[in-house]
Amino acid sequence: MTKKNPKSIVFDYSHNNTLTLESPSYSDFTEYLFGSSFALGKIQAGFTSVDKLKKYKMCVIGGPRETVFQPNEIEVIVDYIKNGGNLLVINDEGGDYGANTNLNDLTRHFGFEFNSDIMFDSMNFLSQQNRVIINETEPHLITRNIDSIVQSSACSIKLLDYIEADENIKAIPICKTSLNSFHTIWNGEQWAEEEDAPRSIMSLALNYYKGRVIALTTISMFSSLSSSYGFFALNNQDLIANIFMWLLDTASTDKGTKLINVSLDYNLFSWIEKLVQKERKWRNSDEIINFALKYLKDNFEDVLEKIEINRENLHVERQKQNGTTHAISTENSSPEERNYYPTDIGTGSAKDLNEIMASLSEVTKGEVGSDFDIKNLELKLKKDKAKIVKPVIEGKKKKTPKKTHKTISKKIKTSEKNPIKSKADKVIDEALKSLGSFDEFSKKLEEFKSLSDEDEPVV
Repeated sequence: MTKKNPKSIVFDYSHNNTLTLESPSYSDFTEYLFGSSFALGKIQAGFTSVDKLKKYKMCVIGGPRETVFQPNEIEVIVDYIKNGGNLLVINDEGGDYGANTNLNDLTRHFGFEFNSDIMFDSMNFLSQQNRVIINETEPHLITRNIDSIVQSSACSIKLLDYIEADENIKAIPICKTSLNSFHTIWNGEQWAEEEDAPRSIMSLALNYYKGRVIALTTISMFSSLSSSYGFFALNNQDLIANIFMWLLDTASTDKGTKLINVSLDYNLFSWIEKLVQKERKWRNSDEIINFALKYLKDNFEDVLEKIEINRENLHVERQKQNGTTHAISTENSSPEERNYYPTDIGTGSAKDLNEIMASLSEVTKGEVGSDFDIKNLELKLKKDKAKIVKPVIEGKKKKTPKKTHKTISKKIKTSEKNPIKSKADKVIDEALKSLGSFDEFSKKLEEFKSLSDEDEPVV
């Protein structure tokens, strides 16, 4: 096969697929793809030749409906997988019958079929019995750090008998239902009555000659419409990320490179993305991370020494700060120590602040009101008071300054100039900054929408 981008993915758009990146129903998944710096392409005219697929490391067929795969298309896909390509194939409730398609004509080449059924569980479910929770998974790179996932309105998978005798196929059922699961199945004429279906296969990973295949039984895992069964439900996002990393793993084809899925601090990831987008000194985030790790490896002892020095300096600085702020840190002090420092620094209580919320809202024209961050203001007032706190002479009681209307008005005017942001506001601001702006995401999405089969993938 020709050399390809190790993170290139092509989506099937030629079989009325349910999973499309432009759909708002899958916006969280789409953001994950763009945020992971994958190179994304699409096939809209069908799988007419292997050459179309050669430039992609992975292909996604996401829920084809009301259409069929032609024999020559199936031959192209099988040849692509056999020679090192990778496939994520997704069906949905009712299997081929429910979607009115022939996806099983393709998957039989890999040794399995999607059953025309709908799965339920009487004990392990989320809100509804058709939202089946999977708590036990087969040990595999895909199931690393996965505690539980939810698969809603899903069909199940059947392994074909000949698969055990074929040495070119190695299949691992990575997710199965519990002993309490049951299903309703289409028997060719009608939906049969519910019957027990314990330990049914819900997700499958297999090696096929030089390629790999993952089979999922529901599109709902990619959805943005509900946190109870979609992309962010339980460990669904982690499983999907692991699937993409496993299918894009280039360890066996690209010497010295291996794709892995690790947790990265969000602020660090945002900073890396900005470097890639603005400075143009790096091709992608991978280069920055690998460079940083290489530098750490080559200068490990020096880095550790600098860290220790910084820690010591920080410790000294904190000791100095503790010495100046000890006047208001009386919680763990002795009775004798408390005699020298005031316990009431005039910060007021949450109740006091709530009583003037209406006035604050009126003066600030709604900028400050019921969403006012009381805890942050109390902390700010404490810090302000700490600057003027002086030791109290033993035996002499310190007078607490009265809160006059003038003082309150002054603080209101200050808040108008420097409004105190809530924690939620700060998180939102940080998120917007990390995206480089929503316009950047929209630009990528619009570019992806205009792609043709011959275009280079969008990164």
